[in-house]
Amino acid sequence: MAQGQMGASFFRSGAPPGPPKTCKMDKASLDECTVGDLPLPQPLLALRHPGDTLFKAIELLAKYHILSAPVVAARGGALLGLIDSLDIVAHICSLTEGDSTARLGNLPVNEVMGTFRPSSEIAQVDLKTPLKEVLKLFSGTTRRAVVKGPDGGVYSVVTQSLIVKFIQDNKRLFNASALSTTASKMSLGEHVCINEDQPAIDAFKEMKNRNVSSVGLLDEDGCIVSVISASDLVMGLHLRPHKDEALDEITAGSAMDFLASNRQINPKARAANVCVSPETTLDSVLSKLSATRVHRVTICTDKKPLGIVSLTDVCRTLAIEK
Repeated sequence: MAQGQMGASFFRSGAPPGPPKTCKMDKASLDECTVGDLPLPQPLLALRHPGDTLFKAIELLAKYHILSAPVVAARGGALLGLIDSLDIVAHICSLTEGDSTARLGNLPVNEVMGTFRPSSEIAQVDLKTPLKEVLKLFSGTTRRAVVKGPDGGVYSVVTQSLIVKFIQDNKRLFNASALSTTASKMSLGEHVCINEDQPAIDAFKEMKNRNVSSVGLLDEDGCIVSVISASDLVMGLHLRPHKDEALDEITAGSAMDFLASNRQINPKARAANVCVSPETTLDSVLSKLSATRVHRVTICTDKKPLGIVSLTDVCRTLAIEK
């Protein structure tokens, strides 16, 4: 059966392999590296339409700790789109606007897919696409791209996280002066924050309205105490057997209480906030990202947030030709 076609082996039923232990390559320069050289996730984790639902998407994203998954046609396996954790954020926000009695229904996955950025196209690459092109692609608003196989079918997904792992393991391929860029020079804007005692829904509305995937939580002194992200929403919904109760917590409970509840239910949940100073170099930021597996670090002075360095900032800094 050709890659990308419907079949029992197309959708993984067992546990997928964990994050790659290494992305080290035996290449003389970045120009020689292609998408096919990466340890791409295999077999493919995907959802089918018609058939799969919002609750199935939540289960898939949370269980395998991924931020998005392709949605393919139940017959033939053609790519229909991607469902992202931010789509679930947008859906939750729309449910709670002006209706305190709203309930979270188990909708078909296609009704939630793409709701965060309705007009955006799905980024696509193939196994021969140079990594330099992917680096530039991930320097903007794109966080992941579908990888097409030799037959044109959906083969895998390449993410910013995987590219940053590649950068960390192959620093010798990158300009030394770029790796010495400080956090303050990489960051393009402020860290979007709310008070820790504000309702959790306020954080998710900020994500939707400000086009960000995380929001910092501040104590009464303006010090950052944690970060809440779109994946925290997905995990919170997954951990709670009664989804309506989770929706009530999101609208009535504080953002910090929602995070604390997640970690109480799942003791393995890791803290989401990693701080660096304005003078921390990209080299050191890469090490922190790799060690903690978070998607952003907060630039702080005396625990006061000054900005943020995201995976997009890392890709953009290294994509600039020196």
